[in-house]
Amino acid sequence: MPVTTYMIKLSVAQNVKGYWYKKPGAWIAGIAAILTLDTGIYFLMRTPVRPGRCRAVLFSAGGTLRKIDDYKNGVLYIIHNDHLAPKDKFITIYTPRGADFSVRFPDSTTVWLNAKSTIRYPANFSQYSIELTVKGEAYIEVARNRSPRLRISVGSVQIKPFGAHMDIKSYPDDPAAITMVAGGAKIWLDQKYPGLDETELALHPSEQAKLSGLSLGEPVKLIVAPSVDDINDIISWKNGYTSFHNASIQTIMHAVSRWYDVDIIYQGDIPDKKYNISLPRNAPIEQLLGVLRKQGGNFSVKGKTVNVMK
Repeated sequence: MPVTTYMIKLSVAQNVKGYWYKKPGAWIAGIAAILTLDTGIYFLMRTPVRPGRCRAVLFSAGGTLRKIDDYKNGVLYIIHNDHLAPKDKFITIYTPRGADFSVRFPDSTTVWLNAKSTIRYPANFSQYSIELTVKGEAYIEVARNRSPRLRISVGSVQIKPFGAHMDIKSYPDDPAAITMVAGGAKIWLDQKYPGLDETELALHPSEQAKLSGLSLGEPVKLIVAPSVDDINDIISWKNGYTSFHNASIQTIMHAVSRWYDVDIIYQGDIPDKKYNISLPRNAPIEQLLGVLRKQGGNFSVKGKTVNVMK
């Protein structure tokens, strides 16, 4: 005769009754077992906060969703060219909080996506003009042989790269910027957006274009910083590190929230002080917070929430 859920529940209940006095903890186990059978919820220890890992979600042009979570860090996901696809067919790769991902496109352009980022690209790379659309943060190494065909869009900002290696950052909670590491690019604003500054810039190695207003949803102005001293910090995430120097706790916590998939709550008036940190990106969150505590930071972690206290 097959064993039913009712029979198991009855057996558990009888065992609990028989061992009530002999084994005081038995009734707790029995009740937990019954609830588990009825609801499918297992009473397990809360999963500790962990660093992010290599994974992404791919949205096809037809809206099909596919999770890519079996890739190791440092392994490139190769995008194959669909030369028969129509020009208006686009695919999007998305990294949620607690994830990063790296891809190589058919023209050999390579992109690293930071956590909570997207890149949209055409399925057909055989066409004359190729447009990539970036949200969040991406480090892009443009293939030299195809760079004249490539254009990158970041909101209303247009980028024409020439063998460029650059970091593009456009999170809504951080200042937006394009930092040039090698090569060059021309940057301008798409005039289909009303009220934009008509500035056009040439960006060279070690220069940064600050996209004033982009993160706030306001009219954008392009401002060039002629020399960027903290390039290693800016691209540290791509190289497997969390690195900040002379940074506010809010700036650091934005990155912590995205990489460790945690919520940040600020309690009271947080002192306006600067912090320095440089750790491997796979460091436990307690190790990271420990470094900040030694510099005067005050934190507590409860579940998936980090409380920042004065």
